This record gives sequence, structure tokens and C-alpha cells, in this order.
Amino acid sequence: MAAKQGWRAVVATLLLILGSLATLVAVPAAWADRAMSTTEFRSTVRTISADPRLHVTVAKQVTGALMERIDVKGNIGDGLDSLARRGITGGFLDDIRNLVNVSDVAVRALIQQRIQDVLATSAATGVWETLARNAQTVIVTQRTGPATAISVDVAPLIDEIKRRLVADGLTAASQIQPGQTQVVLVRSETVGTARTWYERVHLLGTYAPFVAIGLFLLALIAAVRRMRTLVAAALGVAVAMIALLLGLTIGSDLAPPSIEALIYDAAAESFRPTALAVLGSSLLVAGVSASIAWIRTD
Repeated sequence: MAAKQGWRAVVATLLLILGSLATLVAVPAAWADRAMSTTEFRSTVRTISADPRLHVTVAKQVTGALMERIDVKGNIGDGLDSLARRGITGGFLDDIRNLVNVSDVAVRALIQQRIQDVLATSAATGVWETLARNAQTVIVTQRTGPATAISVDVAPLIDEIKRRLVADGLTAASQIQPGQTQVVLVRSETVGTARTWYERVHLLGTYAPFVAIGLFLLALIAAVRRMRTLVAAALGVAVAMIALLLGLTIGSDLAPPSIEALIYDAAAESFRPTALAVLGSSLLVAGVSASIAWIRTD
């Protein structure tokens, strides 16, 4: 009899460990599957769009395109070359060229700052809403066919950017004509990978919770002292959630600066309340079960 109870305890312990490990996968997978197919996905994208790091990334690319249309250095440089061809030489031309280089850097910095300012205003709300819809479409809704890049189009903001630049004294900005305003945030190759992972997450989110629950139920069936086993199961879930929360924090600290890192940070921040809720619930179950076990002296 004692030997049989010993084996039951061993089997129950193994099932508890497997259930806790399954919880590590089941909780984030179920959350991600629900989040990506609901409005929470768009909410996460909005969180990303409010991040100043994304504004800097977009502003740098748009600045490069606008500088080509203004081309301060090129226009003045052509004039200086024309003077040199006419025989007008001297050190003052080199001084002017140096000033032009400084001016080019200053203009670039001004344009980038004004773009960042506009991206952070309510004027950019429509741009970010379109980005959120497109991102959900290419990753979740349209999972068949070739993957396309996720990009943001700042065309609706060009007039406001021009107005601010002119107000700053850069009158040449008024001559900027509409052109390429699409900024690629996530490459098509990365979108293809995201689609593959979404399929896996959808599968795990559907079945992994049942697997975890099934393992815990089997552990309770196999256990000799079921109330104590329930306490252990709840504590196993709590430990799994603590490990997830620690992993999210460490991952955020180690991730190099990139658009992918922004997505990770936003997703982690959105998932954290779910992990905390499961952690709190499991600790509550463990506490109540431990109290019952103590009263019953199970």
C-alpha cells in the first residue's frame, strides 16, 4: 500500500511539473491568439505609434527624402562651381562650402525635428490608425499569398510639416512637392515570419490551455493528498507566471534598438496585466486551498 502511494505521489509530481511547464506556453499563447484577432492588436500598434523611438525612425527616413527635394548643398554647390568656372577663385569659396556643409546638417536636423513633432500630434492619428489596420490585415487576416511589407504613409502630414518649416524660416520647404512618402517599418520577409508564428500561436492558443488543465487534473486524480496537490498546482502556475514576467523584463533590456524591439516592448506591456492576473488568481487559489487543507488536516 505504501509503495502504491509512493508511485502515485511521484506520478502526481511529474504531472504537476509538466502542467506548470505547459502553463508557460498556454497563457501567453492564448493571450496572443486572442489579442491578434481582436481590437487589442490595434491598441498595441497605437502604443507603438506613440513611442518617440518610432517617430525618430520614421522622421529619419522622411527627412532623407525631403532633403533630396530641397537639396541645399547641391543648389549652392552648383552656384559655387559656376563661379569657379568663371575664374572666380579664392579661399572664400572654400569657406562658403564649409558653411554650406554646416547649413546642410542644420537643415536636416530641423526637418527631422519638425517631422517628429508632427508625428506626435493629433494630426498623425489617421496615419497611425491606417498603420494599425494594415498591420493586422497583412499578418492576421490575409495569411495566404505573398507577404507584403508594413509601411506608414506620411503624405497626409506633408502640408503640416511644410507649414512648420516655413514658420521656422526655411522658405524653400514651401516648394516641396509630393513624392515618395511611404516608410517601410517591417520588411516583407519579417511579415512572412510573423505569419508563420501567428499560425503556431493560434494552434497553441487553442489547445495548450486544455493540455495544461488536463495535466493538472490528472495530477489531482493520481495524488494521494489532493488538497495539497491543488496547492502545489496553483503555486506551479504562480512560479510559471513569475518566470514569464522576469523573462519579459530581461528580454526588453537585452533587445537591441529596432522596430522589432518596439513591437516586443508593446506586446510585453500589453501581456503583463494578463500574467499578473493569472499570478494573483493562482496565489489566491493556493492560499484558500492551503487553508482548507490545514483545517481538514488532509
